[in-house]
Amino acid sequence: MQQSTTHVDFSNPYQAESQIVSLVQETVRRFGKIDVLVNLAGRTSDGLWTKPMLLYSIDEFMGILNIDVMGTFLMCKHVVPEMQKQVA
Repeated sequence: MQQSTTHVDFSNPYQAESQIVSLVQETVRRFGKIDVLVNLAGRTSDGLWTKPMLLYSIDEFMGILNIDVMGTFLMCKHVVPEMQKQVA
């Protein structure tokens, strides 16, 4: 079985969406379908999780939202329709 790893930069949702579209197209081209989606993006390397939330700047919190929330939304937005094709 072939395995592939691709990285998407979720810090900018607009750029991430175009990367996701390409990723989904390439995955379907290469493997024929998508069976599983694991949304495992998260932001922890910058020490934010050890900092009290009330001390976050707006930019820090927006970064978390872009990666954790928008990343999950965008992946589902573009992967789920491919998965639905298998049950239609």
